[in-house]
Amino acid sequence: MRVGVVMKKVICILIAVVLAGIGYYYWMVRQPSYSLGCVITAIGNKDWTSFQKYVDVDGVSKSIVEQMTEHMTSKSRMSKDEPATAFFSGIMTTFAIPQLKEAIKTNVEAVDGTKTKQFEIDIDKAAKIKDIGNIEKQGKIAIAIVNLQSEIAGDYALKIKLRDMGDYWQVSEILNLGELLDQTVKAKEERKNLMISYLHKTNPKISKMYESISGLYEDVHILENQKQSVEKINQYMIDMGEKHVLPSMHNALKELESVTPPPEIKSFHEKRIKLVNLRISSLTKEIESIKKNPDKKRPNEADPELSRLFKELREQVKKETGLNYRDV
Repeated sequence: MRVGVVMKKVICILIAVVLAGIGYYYWMVRQPSYSLGCVITAIGNKDWTSFQKYVDVDGVSKSIVEQMTEHMTSKSRMSKDEPATAFFSGIMTTFAIPQLKEAIKTNVEAVDGTKTKQFEIDIDKAAKIKDIGNIEKQGKIAIAIVNLQSEIAGDYALKIKLRDMGDYWQVSEILNLGELLDQTVKAKEERKNLMISYLHKTNPKISKMYESISGLYEDVHILENQKQSVEKINQYMIDMGEKHVLPSMHNALKELESVTPPPEIKSFHEKRIKLVNLRISSLTKEIESIKKNPDKKRPNEADPELSRLFKELREQVKKETGLNYRDV
């Protein structure tokens, strides 16, 4: 008899726990934080249908364009009452909102992280969601802070408005885009100055390295045009490469490794060191190949990884400083 009473109590407790769990689940899925998590999951899964459920794409696009327009007109000191301002706002609303909506869709559905260039906002695209901060519910409205982490602009807080849709919450607006634009522009200007200072400091040795490299291959090209023998050209390549070019490369590498870059451009600095090491390795292999086959014409093939990294660094310098640095 006692066993039966105990079993009934255990069963009642289990039922209560299950009901409490179900109740908690239904309460949890109706919270703004859960819906924000669903947005992040939808982006990760490239699930446009689910993304549209938890994000009012029309409303978010409209709020972004309106804040961008206000930000640009305020920076240009245009009065809100000027006809030109109204005309500019109308143009932005008519053309920018549809493009932005399409860009959002493309970015959510992007394969392997491919991003659209159809509509660009001057906020660091490398920014990643760090965590979801404070959420303040105000009746049917909630204001949430999403903390973002950016290599360029540092950490910043995105303020988002959500509305209660009954069974879930939906992102309806981004509230502080102007502040983020200001922060990003300021950070990019600071980064530009750091990059230029760093390049001026390190480029003398780098430039000498590139002069020796280009000089070597220009001389080889001249010898080839003069119809000199393969053996003579190859020997010149070995002599000049080992006596002048490789030492110049090692000096450039030593110079770079002695520099402590600002944290903001540490990644760029490390890529430059990698590029010099690739150049040293590439020329060393070429010389060793020539030594093994002194009577054969050297292959004129560039290292694809070296070419890719060189192009990437040049484009980064151009993008961040507006300068065309030949020697990176």
